[in-house]
Amino acid sequence: MKRKSSTELTLDKEEDKNPQIIESNQQKKLNLDDSLTCPICRDILTTPVSVHCPSCRKNMKSASVNHTIASLIETYLDDNPEKKLSTEELEERKNLNKISTANPMVFKDTEYDSEFDDEDDDDDDIFPISSSITCRFCNYPSSDGFRCPSVNPEHVRCYTCNELHPLIQPQVQENK
Repeated sequence: MKRKSSTELTLDKEEDKNPQIIESNQQKKLNLDDSLTCPICRDILTTPVSVHCPSCRKNMKSASVNHTIASLIETYLDDNPEKKLSTEELEERKNLNKISTANPMVFKDTEYDSEFDDEDDDDDDIFPISSSITCRFCNYPSSDGFRCPSVNPEHVRCYTCNELHPLIQPQVQENK
């Protein structure tokens, strides 16, 4: 059975003719289109980044690629191929991009409070680093079936909540 795309209308035959339902679905598609569009250049996002921890939602110390939104964009572009950029345009943007999976952007620490500074400037009393810490997807699969690889799983750590999160490499597909 073929999986329906995210923007296909999944209406019954009688509902097909209902103008209110059709208008509602068209409005939802426009809202998704607006949400995935860069407010500056008005093109569909190519490399969305996250500046909040996915668990605790606090600001992180670096910006890294947001693979969840990247997947949404990929699905959206599969459903709307006319919005895809050419391979040359994608390559040009990739070369201009300063943030990547291999190169997250680190923010300057703007909030410094000497009251919490210890003499030896050692953070191991606050965030003990243990090799036994694993992320929740190392032991249990996510709702979509993702599970960290058993050999050399790569992770990023949120230093606000001290949780590990899988470093998921995006699947790059070339435009055809």
